[in-house]
Order: sequence, then structure tokens, then C-alpha cells
Amino acid sequence: MIKYKLINILKQLKPLEWNALRKYLLMYTRQESDNYRLYELLRQYITKINCNEDVLRIHSKYFDQMTSKSFTNMLSRVTVWTEDWIVHEEVKNDPHTANGILLKYYNRKGLYKEADNTALKAEKAIQNEKGESLAKYRHLSNIYHAQYYSNNPIKYKSGTELLQKIVDTRLEQYGCQLATYKVELLNWGEVKNHNYFKSIEDINQILKPLKENSTLSSIESISEVFVTRESNNLHTLFIDLENGFFKKNTELELLASSYLTGLSLRLWGENKLDNTQLILRAYEYGLESGILLSFGKIPLVRWYNILSVMSSILEKNKTIQFLNTWIGKVSTINLKKSIFLSKALVDFHTENYQIIYSSLKNIKYSNLSEKFRANQLIAISLYKQQDLLYEEFIDHCNNSLRSLKRSKKKLGKKSFTLFENFIIVLIKLASLQYKRSKYEIKLPHTIPHKNWLVKEIKRVNDKISPTL
Repeated sequence: MIKYKLINILKQLKPLEWNALRKYLLMYTRQESDNYRLYELLRQYITKINCNEDVLRIHSKYFDQMTSKSFTNMLSRVTVWTEDWIVHEEVKNDPHTANGILLKYYNRKGLYKEADNTALKAEKAIQNEKGESLAKYRHLSNIYHAQYYSNNPIKYKSGTELLQKIVDTRLEQYGCQLATYKVELLNWGEVKNHNYFKSIEDINQILKPLKENSTLSSIESISEVFVTRESNNLHTLFIDLENGFFKKNTELELLASSYLTGLSLRLWGENKLDNTQLILRAYEYGLESGILLSFGKIPLVRWYNILSVMSSILEKNKTIQFLNTWIGKVSTINLKKSIFLSKALVDFHTENYQIIYSSLKNIKYSNLSEKFRANQLIAISLYKQQDLLYEEFIDHCNNSLRSLKRSKKKLGKKSFTLFENFIIVLIKLASLQYKRSKYEIKLPHTIPHKNWLVKEIKRVNDKISPTL
């Protein structure tokens, strides 16, 4: 792990951000300075810096006349400037926050005319925005608060109106925010099997007397789905998202999209979703809007999880169409190999087992997650052909388990356990036909392809005579 904060920050920058940082740094230092030279060197070598020693090599090679303390101080100095630049960029990209800072400054300096103009301009901009957001009421209330709680004479000119605006918008802000917390209490309570009943009731008591608005109503409708397990409100939520009811690129849009996808999957698993097309549309919205992307790409594990769902709800040709549409957006080291694995995953879900082994057996994956996903699918393919390929199946499973143990630290305990449990269960299943005994071992709570294993265990057990 790299201990230098500056390196970890710079590794996340895009080309345009490097240029913006360069311009900002030149407000503090000259191009001929060591500070700027350090910036240029870090930009040049940032992709090759993987440990603390790499940073120290830059010191010894390019700043050999500088003591270790001086070099560390220079790193700290550039780090502070970089963090200042981050704050500057965040404020620049959030005009409402920028207006709020200006408003406080003008009132503090007695520039009341400028403050009033800024407040009026900011209020109008917020009210004219398309789409609802959690920040809307907060920004409005902050504007009114900054005007009222200052020496600005505007509060006397406005009579009772300004104070009322503060209270109304602050109550709307708190109401919407508490409603989102309630949804997450319901969501996380399900995920962790924890009862947040008291906290939810406390929020309900606070929300009861509040004046309802369209944003609060929409958030509350999500809570209702958690309680009633009815999908009608999910369809309404999708229409709201599609029609731009929620402001784009905001926390509220992200939450609405995430809950739509998550709840659709849960109701589908409970056989309470009236139309599985909602799942497809929810995922497509998340992908098209960028909500499901990270740095413009679909994370690899997320991609295979999404594809598994698509394979389960769509016909094969529609799944392949989905695959071809989005595979280019996947964050992968080798796109061609990821395409092979993706198609093998589709073959698994469509029970086209035989082709999996031949399509994957000669491919080596450098990404551990892909490697052991491929091993799982190959094991399934051989298992389904064990009458002909039983020895190959056993050899493959044993090799997979040995490889897993060698990669345990890199994989992490959770992933290691998932992959290991699956292979062990599959070996036991394969042995049943020779032992002629029913499979009675309880499956682990978390295991890949659990539904498939449950069906396979039932199929195998049904073939075994209860008298034997």
C-alpha cells in the first residue's frame, strides 16, 4: 500500500484534470521550481508508481541534492495545493454552493446590494431547475438563512416572509432527507436481517405533521414497496426516472435507480414481480445514465452479476443482444477473453452445458475473479458430461481447489470461500451416482449459482430410489 496521500490522489486523475491541476499549481509556483518539476515527474510516472520505494526512487534520481526531510516537505506542500485544487474544482462544479459562499461573504463585509442580487439569482436558478433533488430545499434554506441571520436589512424589508421561507424549506429538506433514511433502514434491515423498527417509527412520527410535496411522496412510495411487496409503485418509480422527475446526476436519482433495481430483483425472487421487463429497463437506465458505471466503465464483477440476471429473465438471443450492446463498456484487461466468459455464462443459464468446456478450456485468465468464474463454468460443463468425462471433471476440480488455495490471500476470504464451497458441493453431487445415497448436506447461505445447485440436488435425489 502506498502511504503517500498525493500519489493515491493523482492515480485517480483523468487527462483533463491533470491539465486543470497544472494551471492551479502555477498560481503558487513557477515552472522552473522543484515543486513544478515534481508535478511533471509524477504525471509522467504515475502509472508506474506501485509502492513507496517507487516514490523514493524519484527522490534519489531527480532530487538527489535534496535531503529526505526536504523531499517529504515538498511532497506535503504539493499535496496541500492539490487538495486546495480539489476543493476549488468541487465548488466550481457546484454553483449553488459557490453562491452560498459568496452570499455569506457579501453579508459579512456589508455588501448588502451584492448579497441581495446573489440571493435573488441563486433562488431563481434553483427554482427553475428541472427535476427534484435532496439538495434543492437545503440550498434554498441556506440562502434564506444567510440573508436573515446577518446584518442585512433585507429581513426587515421582507416582513415575516423571509423567516417563514427558512422554516418551510428547512422542514421540506429534513422531511425528504428523513424519508430517504427510512427507505435505507428498510433496505439495510433486509440485507442484514436487522429490525430498525424503533428508528422507522420515530421517523414516521416526525413526518406525519409535515406538509407533503412531490419529492417526499415519491420517496415514501419506495418505502411502501418494502412493506407491501407490491410492484405497482416500482412501475411508477421507473416512469418518474424515465421522465426526468429526479434531477440528473444527483444523489436522489442514484438512490431511486438503485432501489428500483434492487427491489425489482427481490420481488422477482419472491415471485411477486408482475413483469420481469422492469428489471431489464431498470438495469438499462442505470447503465445509460452512468449510475452503474465507475469511471465510465462497468466494473467486472458487476457485469457478470448483471449478465446472470439478464440470462435468467430474457430469451438467449435477447441476452446476446444485451451482451453485445454493453460488453464494450466493461472494465476488463482483455476484452476478447471477457467476451468468451460472458457467452459461456449465457450458455450456462440457457443449459447449453456441453459447449462451455470447449470454449473455455484453452483460455488463461489473469484476473482472478474471471479465472475462477471460468473454472466454475468448466466444472459445471464437465459435471453435466461426467458419464464421458468423469476423470477430467475430478482432475479439473482438484486443480481448481489447489489453485484457489494458492490464490487465497489475493482473492480475499469471502471470494475464496464462495468459489471453494461451490467446487466441493459439485464434487459431492457427482459422487452420488456411485454411492447411491441421497444428498443431505445443507448448502451454505452464500454460494454461487445456488438456485441451480438446489435444482440439481433435487434432480439427482429424485433419480435415487428411496429403498436403496
